[in-house]
Amino acid sequence: MLHPNKCYLVDSCRLQNRLYAITVIGIFFLFSFELLGWIPVMPFGTFRWNRTKSYNRNASPRPTGSDFSPGSSSTVYDFPFMLRPEQTCSSRNTSFVVAVTSTPLNFARRRAIRETWGNRQQQRSFNVAVMFLLGTGLDCNVQDQLVSENQIHEDLLQGDFIDSYSNLTLKSVMALRWANNFCPGVKYFMKTDDDIFVNLPNLVSYLTHKLEPTHSWIVGCIKNHVGQPVMIKAAKAVYDFHPSLPSPHPPFVAGAGYVISGKAIGDLYSTAVRTRYLSVEDAFITGHCARKIGLFPEHDDRFSCGEAVTSVCKMINKFTGHKVTPSKQKDIWKKLKDLSCEYN
Repeated sequence: MLHPNKCYLVDSCRLQNRLYAITVIGIFFLFSFELLGWIPVMPFGTFRWNRTKSYNRNASPRPTGSDFSPGSSSTVYDFPFMLRPEQTCSSRNTSFVVAVTSTPLNFARRRAIRETWGNRQQQRSFNVAVMFLLGTGLDCNVQDQLVSENQIHEDLLQGDFIDSYSNLTLKSVMALRWANNFCPGVKYFMKTDDDIFVNLPNLVSYLTHKLEPTHSWIVGCIKNHVGQPVMIKAAKAVYDFHPSLPSPHPPFVAGAGYVISGKAIGDLYSTAVRTRYLSVEDAFITGHCARKIGLFPEHDDRFSCGEAVTSVCKMINKFTGHKVTPSKQKDIWKKLKDLSCEYN
């Protein structure tokens, strides 16, 4: 027979193990539901950088009046810009804004884009302005590097909120806010990521010949089994949920790259600041907010839906390619530029 003290210890251990298991399972389900959008989570962005004023010293003045329309969620987006492009769209005769989500430490990815599809010469050729969307980190040295980077390239748009995955929606709404306030006549607006290769010649040709900028529309890759988490393995989608499950979101396009008409920018922005925050950025903007203004996204399979670029030459007929490293950005750019691939 066990000693009473030993029994007590065994029971305590069992109880601790059960509590631990319950805690782990609870965290797993909370994370899964938040990812699906079933639990709207407010952004982690209450932190305010105490050097905001000093980093805004070279920024152009904010537009007159309030940036935000009144609404239940407007204060979530009422943060100052830490860094911003010096030139606005009007001063550069821009007709197409490409907003690239990045993070403070992704210096190599931004450099690769500036040296390839987002280089200044190509931007001028197509009247495109490429800018990178950032939140803040906690490292003053990194922030100093970002200030220097923006002084050289003038293409960083940084909001005063923590840079995190759950704050991706803040970045996208920040880009809409910028375009709405500083690019009133822009024809097209694109949101993409810094691991995406954008085939600008293909995309610009498609937009100018096929889509009317004076109408409201959104185009991209509409995700299959919308709203369910998708894991990409060997360039194939692996679903963790049964495809017959109902979706918590209306149809939406993948955040890897989508384009909206200039006419829709203001309506989407004003709707976003009145809509309850959702951390699933692409579902929030192109699904929930779009539906509120009567927009339904259009599908084009030349936009990536999350699958990695497995063959460089396949990019010749695509608009976007996903999971592209800095070295692959340069490889794709060189082969397309040197006509190493043949058009189909």
